[in-house]
Amino acid sequence: MPQVSVLLKPASSACNMNCKYCFYKDEANCRNTAFCGMMSLSDAGEIIKSAAEYASGSCTFLFQGGEPTLAGLDFYKGFAELEKKYAKKGLKFYHSIQTNGLLIDDDWAEFFKKNDYLVGLSLDGPAQLNDLNRVDVNGRGTFNRVIKAADILDRHKAAYNVLSVVTGKNARSAEKIYNFLKKQGFRFLQFIPCLEPFSSERGESAYSLSPKDYADFL
Repeated sequence: MPQVSVLLKPASSACNMNCKYCFYKDEANCRNTAFCGMMSLSDAGEIIKSAAEYASGSCTFLFQGGEPTLAGLDFYKGFAELEKKYAKKGLKFYHSIQTNGLLIDDDWAEFFKKNDYLVGLSLDGPAQLNDLNRVDVNGRGTFNRVIKAADILDRHKAAYNVLSVVTGKNARSAEKIYNFLKKQGFRFLQFIPCLEPFSSERGESAYSLSPKDYADFL
């Protein structure tokens, strides 16, 4: 039997931000049902049970969104209890969660540390670059709140990395972004390319990224 990785979206497409380049919001709006509701612990239990039965050695659950913390901390605590219920000898559970960080507080950080979660924190660099696209539902920049989340994670010694979306505009500021992230003490960095909206041709959107610009950035 193999090692197993399971991608979960417990909050479906729900998000407390309104990033201008969000591909998942665009994808969700093209579906017959944009929002599928919050995942129940009953459904989570069935997933854990099936994954644990099939897996050997390790089983990794990756939580993404939308914004997965909108499912609530009680959901994740319940998820941890269900893992204990369906655990078997020789099987270890691993977890990662990709979050915008807006809801992270001491309780979340303590949970992540206690349950060995690897947190992916979304941040596109210094404020003037991050807040071009990463705004909340009221159109306000999110930089200060993400930095606060990073400070909380640091205080609790919770493991995390930083994920940045590369757009056509910030691709021209690679050195500035890298130096900022390095100065902040972020050691583990990911840079992913911005995707075009389904309704646009390549190069039409305000944040379009060409393959060459992405390669030059990296």
